[in-house]
Amino acid sequence: LSSQERVGYSAFAEFIAAVIFPYAFSQFWFYELYAMAVPIYLPSRDTLPLFVNQDYSVCPDFEGHRRGHNPHAVHPHSPFDVDDWQAMTYWTSFTDYLLMPHIMYFESMPQLMYLLETSDH
Repeated sequence: LSSQERVGYSAFAEFIAAVIFPYAFSQFWFYELYAMAVPIYLPSRDTLPLFVNQDYSVCPDFEGHRRGHNPHAVHPHSPFDVDDWQAMTYWTSFTDYLLMPHIMYFESMPQLMYLLETSDH
């Protein structure tokens, strides 16, 4: 596509599908493509925590809470504990990547290629 053809949502709406490797718990393009009914492929529930926990928002420097508040009384894990697989999996389970319907997931690159080739987009 030329630079003029790539401008605007009309170009994105023409995508046959989108493969997203999200590096954060929430990403603008996910919602934009979802709203345009572009089929979205994401890493599986088992591997998604590895991707979304790369964002700076999980940096321990951001961990904190107001006085008198005990966050562990509500949630069993800190969202900043990127060294604990259970914590990463727990917080990833709240993402729209896993909660919204009509998302396709893949376990491996070969499976992704197969799904892209054989799915009815």
